[in-house]
Amino acid sequence: MSSDDKKVKIGKFAEMHGVSIDTVRHYMELGLIVPEKKGAHYYFNQQCHEDLSFSMKLKSLHFTLKEIHKIFFVYRGFSGIIDQANFVYKQLLEEKQSELQQQIQVLEDSKNKVEHELSTLDELDAERAHHVFGIHMQYLSLFCCGSCQGELTLMDGNIVKNELINGELRCNACGLTYIVDEGILILKNKKESKKLKVEGLLDADMNWTEIEMRYANNIYKNMQTLSNNMDIAYSNNKVILEMGSGFGIFLRNIYDQLPDDAVYVVVDHSLDIHRLVMKGLQSKKVKKNIIFICADFLSIPLRSKSIDVLIDDYGTTNYCIYKHNEQFPLHHMDKHMKPQAKLIGSYMIIDLYAKDSIIDVSKRPLFQQQYIKEQLAALGYETEHEHISSEFTLAEENVKDDSAFKAYGFIGTRK
Repeated sequence: MSSDDKKVKIGKFAEMHGVSIDTVRHYMELGLIVPEKKGAHYYFNQQCHEDLSFSMKLKSLHFTLKEIHKIFFVYRGFSGIIDQANFVYKQLLEEKQSELQQQIQVLEDSKNKVEHELSTLDELDAERAHHVFGIHMQYLSLFCCGSCQGELTLMDGNIVKNELINGELRCNACGLTYIVDEGILILKNKKESKKLKVEGLLDADMNWTEIEMRYANNIYKNMQTLSNNMDIAYSNNKVILEMGSGFGIFLRNIYDQLPDDAVYVVVDHSLDIHRLVMKGLQSKKVKKNIIFICADFLSIPLRSKSIDVLIDDYGTTNYCIYKHNEQFPLHHMDKHMKPQAKLIGSYMIIDLYAKDSIIDVSKRPLFQQQYIKEQLAALGYETEHEHISSEFTLAEENVKDDSAFKAYGFIGTRK
């Protein structure tokens, strides 16, 4: 058999070594394997087999391609002085051994830190099992029927440490019934999806797009500006109402600073989001007075003139987008507000609409800064602080929506 009979073409050569043809070509470009070229084809001899096998062995030892190239240079340059080549190769192996040992130590330290974090989270989960949110009995007086404003009477309940965990409230006038389910006040027979595992609502594998991250970052910056300018001490012995929990982002941001005697009422139509927010707050060391109500903004079961501070962190914006209502939502909330109430609000301003925007033309005035300011003034809120963010869009390759948005932050008080 001639030496040419032992040579193989690139496809067979790649198959014999379990690599792709592209990998073989890359190693050829680096000069690690040097096949013979005849016409348009390359032929790989025994030396090519040995060189590729040695390259793959060095790669498995975590040598970089640059380092592998250096080792090949040593052996090819000192091919007649094998002892010298082996001496240099041994030095390189010892250097790699030291480098890998350092990497192992770094990884071991990181592994220990990860294990510590997991242990801390396990301890928090264990604490949560005994940390239950309920409605303190003294705050039941805040409630009334969301339909007729009649008095509510507690018909049955599971009370733990003076907090109502599960129970039933019934309107004395119209008979409408509300239930308290694991600390959340809900209109009885309210249609809602089955309980979701709250861990699944936010997942580590979520594929966040660039525009979603940009949108979330803009909202976060606006919230930080608002919270930096609000006087949290004003909330002493006050009842605070937040329209829409938004996964509890605003509440978590100010939670630790909330006065112990403040009552924070969160209203959202989604029971699942309430459960998610509640679970997140259970990890807090200090328990604040938080009340969760699952209801529409138009029928909140709260007494008139019972709210001192209204937090509208995009609650109005979201309501205007998804509900068939062309009136500014805060007008519906006004009956709950005290004469000298404070408003802390964030609103989406849209200056440019995409052709296929989901926002109907009839609703678009609700997203104009001037219109929002006029509505807030009509409700009696005098500006104490306001700011507007820089413009951002959702425009991106393969994304049709090129609407231009701004975030408008407002803090005001009725005088």
